[in-house]
Amino acid sequence: MSNQFQNPNNPSLILPLDKGRKGRVGLLHFGFKKFGFVWDLGFRIFDFRHPLRLASSEASRRLGFSLVEVILAVALFGLFATALIGLLMNSYGSNLQAAEKDKANFYAQQGLEAVWSIRRQAWNFLVNGDHGVNTNAGYWQFIGTSDLLDDRYTRVVNVNNICRNASSQIIDCSAPGAIIDLHTKKVSSKVTYSAVTGVNNEIELISYLTTWQSKDWIQTDWSGGSGQINWSNPTRYFTDDGNIDYLVNGEVKLKNLGGGCGTKIWPFDVPADYTYDPAKIEVIGGFAQLVAQSGFIVNGQSINAGFDTSLTPWIFGSWGTITPTGSWQSSGGNPGGYARIQFPTSKNRISGGYFQQSFTVTAQTINSATLNLDWIVSQYSGAADSLVLYAFVDPAAGAPALGQEVWNSGNQTATTPWTSVANINVASKITGPGTYYLKIAAYVDYPGSNRQYAVGFDNVLLTWSGTTSASYPTDRPMIDPVNFYTAAGIERWSSFTETAQKNGGEIYYQLNADDGAGWRYWNGSNWVIASVNDYNTAAVINSNLGDFPTTTAKIKFKAFLASDGSQSVRWCR
Repeated sequence: MSNQFQNPNNPSLILPLDKGRKGRVGLLHFGFKKFGFVWDLGFRIFDFRHPLRLASSEASRRLGFSLVEVILAVALFGLFATALIGLLMNSYGSNLQAAEKDKANFYAQQGLEAVWSIRRQAWNFLVNGDHGVNTNAGYWQFIGTSDLLDDRYTRVVNVNNICRNASSQIIDCSAPGAIIDLHTKKVSSKVTYSAVTGVNNEIELISYLTTWQSKDWIQTDWSGGSGQINWSNPTRYFTDDGNIDYLVNGEVKLKNLGGGCGTKIWPFDVPADYTYDPAKIEVIGGFAQLVAQSGFIVNGQSINAGFDTSLTPWIFGSWGTITPTGSWQSSGGNPGGYARIQFPTSKNRISGGYFQQSFTVTAQTINSATLNLDWIVSQYSGAADSLVLYAFVDPAAGAPALGQEVWNSGNQTATTPWTSVANINVASKITGPGTYYLKIAAYVDYPGSNRQYAVGFDNVLLTWSGTTSASYPTDRPMIDPVNFYTAAGIERWSSFTETAQKNGGEIYYQLNADDGAGWRYWNGSNWVIASVNDYNTAAVINSNLGDFPTTTAKIKFKAFLASDGSQSVRWCR
């Protein structure tokens, strides 16, 4: 026979009690739900302490005591079993979450590899934005803005630009000076999913793709025409709508659909038709030209005499059987920085070092030319066969020729303080207009024992003054027509040409379209209001005249005749 004991507070706990010959048998059941599963555990409990042959009162008393023991045993067992089962279930849950994370990481990595595959198909397939990916076409391709995997993993692949600064460092594209790197893309692959615990998780992987093996090109010739889908012929293109004119290399413009055109020529036959300064420009014999002037005084000088911040534009050179070094010293000069020539340790050698810079003379006749300099012997480790410092003014660059100097220090036998030399007459070395070279040098003839030497120069300044021959104004005097030219119904100004004899000079222009109130020049992108020193050559005007405004149907020019004083600039029309 059997009885059942059921806990009214826990319907899942059932105790069937089986009364047998040798004792009682109890059957214990546990039922619970965790991680979405229903768990049912059963245990059998034996009690051999109470045989059925006891007296009824004794049996009754012992039967009650035995039930308490069963309940206590069940409670202890339930306590320990619950803890053990909880550990097992947590371990199982952790394994499930790890598996989910591994799969999410796999899908994220797969997303990056899909983009790598698309990049190998064509760089321009990497379109900025959010994408999903699949291989439904037999190869990886972008689809939509995301894709769903296993009905629970959502993957979003994002492609975006990379920006760099002037030092090629990656910066935010909204930062000042940011430049988009056309050869780099940033790719992220993000996978989001809801874990078995109900928590939303995500995995994101990032990669940078480059097209380092690509080449950029500049196409200026489209004469090969349309029909080229993939770029291979540098003279062809894909398609146009028939309204493009590309016949001139370097130009793409709207095709001229017809209509009348005209030409305006400004001759220089009537001086009263123009405004100009007659002391500097004359209109005569069909020319507008600079007025020849008698000779005038011009002057000039060398630069960076004091070597205060660098050697520029001085250039170092050497000659001989061992090479010295030339360098700028930031201190120790007379005062401040100076130029040093260091002769290395040696013996039985000869060595020369020099600094040189070029200067230009524009005078036809030289009235005066003088040189000032400071020099020092800063290192003298022992007697040399000779150690001499020099200055030269030569018509050509390169190592100087000893004996042609304009000054020398004489043989030096010890270190010296800074010594100044003033008003060295170098006029005989400057024979007329042209380019000359000022050189400061030192020469050592080493003795038979190892020796080392160093010299320096500071405050090296050459000045010249002279008179030009017949000369022309150098302040770029201007001339412009008194009246505007009006072209009624004008749609576009098409060309601008000049006929002139410049002889090395130049003619610059400004244009006006509003009765003289706003002179304009081409600044590289637009016709903008010009200051007195803003103008263009005829070639620049011609290239961009099509963009000059036509709203007033008027146009007028102002010309600036530029000469260096020796150039006769004559303008025909």
